[in-house]
Amino acid sequence: GWHEEIDTRYGETLVKQQGLEMGHSSKVPGFKSNAETRITQPSKNKHKQEEETNKLNKHAHTAFRGGAGMAQYMQDRRGDISFATKEVLRKASAPTGLDDQNLKRIARYVKGVPRCVLDFPWAPMPEYLDVLVDSDWSGESETRKSTSGGAACLGVELKHWCATQATISLSSAEAENKAAVRGLIEGLYMTNLMRQQGVDLKLRIWSDSSAAIGQCARL
Repeated sequence: GWHEEIDTRYGETLVKQQGLEMGHSSKVPGFKSNAETRITQPSKNKHKQEEETNKLNKHAHTAFRGGAGMAQYMQDRRGDISFATKEVLRKASAPTGLDDQNLKRIARYVKGVPRCVLDFPWAPMPEYLDVLVDSDWSGESETRKSTSGGAACLGVELKHWCATQATISLSSAEAENKAAVRGLIEGLYMTNLMRQQGVDLKLRIWSDSSAAIGQCARL
């Protein structure tokens, strides 16, 4: 078999760029946005709350975009930071102190988990390309938009994605259905690509939403 791994120097550069060479690591790359709660509820430390909600100055903004760009490059081969990076990139145009903290959390996680190896063992060609999809309904507290996430697997993961849905879903079923459609698009692209190489694969979509499965089955 063979394996693929992004150069660890990119992670080291991100950690250094964020000034965390001597800092502690983090067990998770991010968490669901709780900016709405922090703004609406009174804080015991008013000065800290102001730092979190104030926009970054020009110098800090430039540094933030540089770090976010580094994380964006790494996420193509590191699905473990995909969601956290997507959330950081959403705020690249006008980041605040809280967004800067979220970027630093990604850097701390990468410091603790510097390597992420994609291992592809030799095996017979599977009959199916399996696409696993999911969504968090109204996960973004500010816009109430949902996120579509998924992974295409040919025995092992070949590709992953994590993207904010373009429109607001009015139910969890609608959000899950949009995630399934995104997975279908990615799956059709990959099966067509394989067909051009002389390999015919059947496409199979996996979802934990009975409503999304029912809608897709009726179509």
